[in-house]
Order: sequence, then C-alpha cells, then structure tokens
Amino acid sequence: MPDEASALTYALSKQLSSARTLETSFGALDLDEELRIAVDAAVRPILKRRLNSLAAALIPQSSFTPPL
Repeated sequence: MPDEASALTYALSKQLSSARTLETSFGALDLDEELRIAVDAAVRPILKRRLNSLAAALIPQSSFTPPL
C-alpha cells in the first residue's frame, strides 16, 4: 500500500497539475488550459478518495468506545 499511496500523492502534487496531453489508444490529445482544468477537476476528487481510503485502511481500528 505505501507504493500506491506514494503514487497517488505524486499524481496529486506533481502530475495532475502539469498534464499537457491525454494519451488514448487512438493517439494523444493535447490539453489546452480549459481542458487541463476540466481534467484536473474530474480526476483530483477520485485520486483524493483513493488516497483517503488507503490512509483509512492503514489506521488501526481502536476497540475504544467513548462513554455516552
């Protein structure tokens, strides 16, 4: 999991904001500023959700139950 978390963190901090092309099986699509912003807005929440899920899985579940 740490490698996956590192990859997600790197994607969020470096790769996503600097994306200039979108690779497809039919070739590359150059991203202008409008498209780059749209891709960032679509992909960032997914990457964050995946990173948060990994982080939650690493936190040990406590048997502590707070008093009522």
